[in-house]
Amino acid sequence: FWFEPEFITKELPVAEDGTVKADPEAGLIKVAVVDRYHGTAAVSKMIWQNVGPKTPGSALASSQSHDLHNIWTMGNDGYAMALAANTVANMGGGWALVNDGKVVATVRLDVGGLMTARPVNEVAAEMENLHHQADKMAWINANGLPERMRFAFLTAAPWKWQLVAPYEGNPGGLVDVTTGNTHEIIW
Repeated sequence: FWFEPEFITKELPVAEDGTVKADPEAGLIKVAVVDRYHGTAAVSKMIWQNVGPKTPGSALASSQSHDLHNIWTMGNDGYAMALAANTVANMGGGWALVNDGKVVATVRLDVGGLMTARPVNEVAAEMENLHHQADKMAWINANGLPERMRFAFLTAAPWKWQLVAPYEGNPGGLVDVTTGNTHEIIW
């Protein structure tokens, strides 16, 4: 990310069932991208460090993710992430914030999942509520919906492009470029 001087590499703790758990206290959260174009419901997964929600049972999802605008979700709980992503899908696009396992804010972007023809004051009120609800939650390295998180999604954009997002040519996990080995992300 733009706020890290070096590319981060580290080993993550693996549970007995073979999964990697989110650990917000250690700055680790789950991130997923859900294909919304091919009808496959394919999901790409990864772990991010030092950005994201810390409050238990929380997640954020959006259909705004240049270049392909698949739905992304980040969080520390699989149920909350699925709820946020499904809420975005059911609205036809936009933003959804989940706190303690409940949807607490949405911004409906019903034109391609990117914009809306609704009155600007209505959309602004929804966005203000999203930020207000996010201010009630704990975030890694920041309070509220941090600006740095938005920059993370801009500077780490390649994972959202077709090269890495779910499709048949995807290698199916993280690739160790020094060996060529692929490591599946399981969480």
